[in-house]
Amino acid sequence: MRLGKKDRRRLSSSRGLQKSLYFSLPGTRLSVDFFRQQVDKYGLDSVLTKGTVDRLSPVMSEGIVTSFKVFLQNGDVLEARRVVMATGPSRAQMANIPFWVSSIAESYPEERLQHTVQLMHHHPASQSVRQQEPGSQNQEQEESSSSLSSCGLRAGPYVVCEPGQRVVVVGGGLTSAHIISIALQQGASHVTWVMRRHLQLKQFDVGDVESLVGRYSHVEHGIKMDGLAYLRQFYNESSVHKRLAMIRQARKGGAVTPEAYAALQPYIQTGQLAVRAYCQVQK
Repeated sequence: MRLGKKDRRRLSSSRGLQKSLYFSLPGTRLSVDFFRQQVDKYGLDSVLTKGTVDRLSPVMSEGIVTSFKVFLQNGDVLEARRVVMATGPSRAQMANIPFWVSSIAESYPEERLQHTVQLMHHHPASQSVRQQEPGSQNQEQEESSSSLSSCGLRAGPYVVCEPGQRVVVVGGGLTSAHIISIALQQGASHVTWVMRRHLQLKQFDVGDVESLVGRYSHVEHGIKMDGLAYLRQFYNESSVHKRLAMIRQARKGGAVTPEAYAALQPYIQTGQLAVRAYCQVQK
């Protein structure tokens, strides 16, 4: 109800928001072209090796590790002085647990209250997944299952709930929408979506794409500049901390894509999904 006429027109468009903006969504081909360009630019063809690591073995010299042997699944063995494993952050690094979770004195089953990162690492032996049409009724159970959502998630074998359970999802980003979609597919009788601010609908991570990288000017630190000048300032900034601050300012919090919101709209209209904006969990 808080959306303006312009946003409502965008939502009602079957083409999606990416067709009405000055910029469209980047595709996989753009990413592949970018990486190929980097390989050509820095002459990495001769030093790049593609493979799947099977195991690592340290090479010792006088009791000190001098290098590593990297055994690939195809039988090749590489030797490296340094090994960097870019396999994603751990759950401890990613999980942003609210204070009210640690203040719970009562005992409860661990799987009933999970952060999204814990959900991603939880692979039970069996799972019950059932497709459910909007508006169908399930017998409600007294059990309650909560998912705290604040990091990226894509479709996978995640068990959010059992059929008939009530679910609460805390968070206003796209991950929350993914969690809700999975819960509804798995037969949740009702889902409550709780967020601290209003529901933001945008196609990109940045708040206003057109003013940030487009032709339209805006004011930054009292200086009027267009989007390209702002980007030049970003790339000329050597401090990673200042760059991070500029990124956070441009993102303006989590958001949901119009496509994800449109998929949830039937459940909102039938009352199976309740959106609670401007809410902060206290206990």
